Amino acid sequence: MKKMEIELNKIKPNPYKKFINGGKLQQEQIDKLKESIKHGTLPDIFYTNKEYELCYGHHRLEALKQTGIKVVKIEIKDYSDEQMLIDLVRENLTQRFNEFREELDGVLLAKNYLEEHLRPSGGRSPHTRPDQEIGAREIAKFLSKDGKTICKSKVAELLKIQEKLSPKILEKVTKLKGTENQKDKEKVSIKQAEALSTIEDKKEQEDLLDAMTESREQLGWKQKELIGKYKKAPEEIKKKVRKKEIDLADVKNYSLNSGEIKHSELDKFKGLFINFGNALINFDLKFLEKINEIQNEHLQRSIQIVLQKQFLPVLNKLYKSKGKIVFEIQ
Repeated sequence: MKKMEIELNKIKPNPYKKFINGGKLQQEQIDKLKESIKHGTLPDIFYTNKEYELCYGHHRLEALKQTGIKVVKIEIKDYSDEQMLIDLVRENLTQRFNEFREELDGVLLAKNYLEEHLRPSGGRSPHTRPDQEIGAREIAKFLSKDGKTICKSKVAELLKIQEKLSPKILEKVTKLKGTENQKDKEKVSIKQAEALSTIEDKKEQEDLLDAMTESREQLGWKQKELIGKYKKAPEEIKKKVRKKEIDLADVKNYSLNSGEIKHSELDKFKGLFINFGNALINFDLKFLEKINEIQNEHLQRSIQIVLQKQFLPVLNKLYKSKGKIVFEIQ
């Protein structure tokens, strides 16, 4: 271990940096660091290997360059290639202002490194067994050396988004700032990405993203809940949401309760009629929509609907959580 001062232009990037967002740096992040430097907050010391390759802190180093500082302090350590990779990726996962792409690329870099070192020709990593699939647990363990823990759930979230999300959507995922609007069709929040990655069909994901973008509900965590409701809704409702005939924010009014009722149960009543006010209404999607429409108009009082006895068990399952609808037997 050796400490010394060195000219900035002699410090080289971490050899793994090129695999993180193509080696690109975020100018917005650099600008924030430059402001801190102007107010007297200077990075203490940088860590390199014997070749003066930077372990981590590339944005801080670039911020110093852009403010005109020529010389910095470094501490030279005998870093292995593995440690150079671990420290770089760990910084990407723990820094507040890093972009989603940097975090994802870091996790994939660690995953690829572990897979490479499982091959007989490359030796075997001490972090895994020869027959072990590389998942979130193994990656988190690999990155959590020296007592600096990386959350397994964060790694799992990134891997799921990368594996399940439509490539067209994946390239738009970013960390939206508090003031940014999720109605921007060129940006997808991480909450939106998490929700959409639970949908198997990629085209369905893309249609749903349009519905999310135009919905009156724009809070990411609420949209995530609504996608859960969407998955429980009848197929005809899902189609209407994707076509934007029904706002995603209203899908909770049509979703089935926790899988307690199957579509086959509804199918038994097709072609039958219900006495709804003064009219006979066919038991179909329009009837279900009409119930919700009337319920929304009369939130302060109960609604009585007269129906034949055989409808009661099914409709009570559908609407037992509503509280404002009372079914009576004809």
